[in-house]
Amino acid sequence: ETVLILRSLASLEDLYLNRLAIRLNEAVGVAFQGGNRSPPGLTEGINISRTVANELDSAKFDPLLVRTVAKSVKTCLDGMMSRVDGLIARDRSSLSLVGPTATAQQLVNASLATCLYNCWSRIGKLEEEYPAIVFNAIKPSLKVGSY
Repeated sequence: ETVLILRSLASLEDLYLNRLAIRLNEAVGVAFQGGNRSPPGLTEGINISRTVANELDSAKFDPLLVRTVAKSVKTCLDGMMSRVDGLIARDRSSLSLVGPTATAQQLVNASLATCLYNCWSRIGKLEEEYPAIVFNAIKPSLKVGSY
């Protein structure tokens, strides 16, 4: 009987994790739907971090499930970083300071930095609420030193 119950719970857990991945990727997709013309900013960073916090909070009751959710969050945040990497302007006009106004490339980079800062700072506050093993699964995605 125990084996049957565990197998049925495993299928429910797989379904839950698939829907979780869809919700997380949807939050990132909505944030980046504007592309270069309308890059994600403050609101999008807050929405992504709120989705992450809600998903971790809903799995908090089961220590093994919350670890698995944290791994899904890491995968989603890594995907978000690859999308950010594709939007970062690296040409000369993004680095030059000519005139009193910012260039379009500088505005895109500033908007991306705002999104990342707000997302990472809010997710970083979750470290106090979860065991170290859970937060350590997410932590590599929070280090953006190479960007």
